[in-house]
Amino acid sequence: MICLCLSGTTLESWGEQLERNRRWISLVELRVDLLKPAERVPATIRRWWESVDTGLPLILTIRRPRDLGRWEGDEAQRAYLFEELLDELHPTYVDLELDRLGEPAWDRIAQRVHAAGGTIIRSHHEPRETPQELSPLVARLAGRSREIPKLAVQTNSTADLLALLRAAEEFKHRMPGRRALWVGMGDHGALTRVCPSRFRSAWTYASDGEQEAPAPGQIDPQTLKELYRVEEAHPEWPLFAVIGNPVGHSRSPEYHNNRFIDRRRPAVYVPLLVDDFSLFPELADLLGLYGASVTVPHKEAARRLAGDNAEDGGTGALNTLLRVKSDDGSLRWRGINTDIEGFLDALRGASTLPAGAKAAVIGAGGAARAIVAGLFRESLVVHLFNRTVERAGDLARELGVPQDNVHGLPEIAQPEGERFDVIVQTTSVGMDGTTDPIPFYRFHGGETVLDIIYTPRETPLLARARAAGCGTLNGETMFRRQAELQFDAFCRLIDDGEECR
Repeated sequence: MICLCLSGTTLESWGEQLERNRRWISLVELRVDLLKPAERVPATIRRWWESVDTGLPLILTIRRPRDLGRWEGDEAQRAYLFEELLDELHPTYVDLELDRLGEPAWDRIAQRVHAAGGTIIRSHHEPRETPQELSPLVARLAGRSREIPKLAVQTNSTADLLALLRAAEEFKHRMPGRRALWVGMGDHGALTRVCPSRFRSAWTYASDGEQEAPAPGQIDPQTLKELYRVEEAHPEWPLFAVIGNPVGHSRSPEYHNNRFIDRRRPAVYVPLLVDDFSLFPELADLLGLYGASVTVPHKEAARRLAGDNAEDGGTGALNTLLRVKSDDGSLRWRGINTDIEGFLDALRGASTLPAGAKAAVIGAGGAARAIVAGLFRESLVVHLFNRTVERAGDLARELGVPQDNVHGLPEIAQPEGERFDVIVQTTSVGMDGTTDPIPFYRFHGGETVLDIIYTPRETPLLARARAAGCGTLNGETMFRRQAELQFDAFCRLIDDGEECR
């Protein structure tokens, strides 16, 4: 289920949000605390609700500032407004905080809701962090069997997401079949928003795309329903992810989910912000992850994880991880690298370079490994430029680049340096749309310049190269080709050998 959180300050704006999103939602939350005080008239809210006539279940919420709300009155006033709104709206659900439990005024509200056939959402919000120990907190939230426990925490790391996932798993095993709500706020918790079924959440909260989200990480209902198929996705559907740091810019979820939809495959692909790769295997186990696209900065770590089951094209890096069964039935990781073919498709489409042409590669990370391997296949002479010369030197020794062709980044601008036929930018510098990794380099106009970044479509480096008369290409072609090869591998994994093209 997708719950639209109405976040405007007026009833008129609420109506506009409902109109824009009605077709994608199955539940509505009235965030009365977000309304201007003059708009919080219970009878007026009731007449408005009757006028919009959604026929949808209703959640009544008046959130305090400590829980990321905007209620400015005291608790007595808040309780009184709740009572008045119960009489007017007869909500299906009412959100009451855990720390109100046991207080007479608030217990009376809960009793009234139950007597009228409604349900209490017993919530706890941690807007700054994920508590170290969640089990006692979850036990308190779940103390009343007729209520729906809701835990919303700020997830600041992969470790935080793991803690939340463990708590959800423990709850599922101890209380099978009981409804709950698990929310990881912030970028690390995106999984809880786009794939609530994996956490056994009763629904996910969404916000109108044209309004500021009332909680960090909320997504618009259309994306949740049409791209992530939240309302039809089953907990047992194969799950895939893009893992990296950052991943918010990645178009991989859009690409792979749309391909799964086109091919009628019951599978979901999600963003997973992973800041500590050592935690990825446990996270994958808990999620039952089938496979992953691997991006910066984890491609070399992925190669180590796959071990002897890596097909890296001699790069020492992987951009794809697949969980496969061993002969004894156990699961193991297998890895492949589709970046090489993706890059070569882009290079060949952009320029015809003779053997012996000179190439400058900026960066020495996992993507650079695939680029160098591809350039060697085309018999080009490769020079490496990196902020840390030692790291570039290590990469050169592994891949066979002469040490004389290893340079610090500023050396690319030296007048006595090489003049290059092709320049390939392999780092994340420029993703912010403002930064140029080599502002000191003067283009001659004859270079072909490739930047593997595809968001934004034209980085500052490419804009400057184009203005100088160079041929330019962003990472779009490379992305599509490597993603296509990944998708084939994912589908073979789902279908146990059957092609999915």
